[in-house]
Amino acid sequence: MVEHAPEGIVVVDRDMRFVYLNPVAARLLGAQSAGELQGRSHLDLVHPDERNTSLDRSSQVTQGVFMPAAERRFLRLDGETLHVEISGAPIEYDGQPAAMAFFRDITERKRTEAERSLLEAQLRQAQKMESLGRLAGGVAHDFNNHLTVIGGYCDMLMADLPAGD
Repeated sequence: MVEHAPEGIVVVDRDMRFVYLNPVAARLLGAQSAGELQGRSHLDLVHPDERNTSLDRSSQVTQGVFMPAAERRFLRLDGETLHVEISGAPIEYDGQPAAMAFFRDITERKRTEAERSLLEAQLRQAQKMESLGRLAGGVAHDFNNHLTVIGGYCDMLMADLPAGD
């Protein structure tokens, strides 16, 4: 069942080393097979900004604490960032305390959210510019009304002046 699960499933020992990876986990992390990653520290594949948090969460799981789902960033073997949603559960593996982690790729969702945020910011900027344009148009219209009155008075005054004055 674990071998055919649609999510990545890994088991990490107390030393934070991979002791098991299902095929999906190996593929998501950029490996051709699980053997490429077995024995490596899982911290090697955690984004540098999140290593301390990951170490803390992994340590807690190996001590028996369940970790609810959280969004994290991994680094694939090719260096590409992989956004995941990951949760952890304490287990016993080969008679030793270990952590089993379940993760799914949310990179596409994160990219879509970033694009949506950008589009929302652009829409807000366009709305601000439209409001500013309306305000400027209103001010110009009011100013033009005053200039028309001033121009009319000037025409009346000039009509009263003698020719050539």
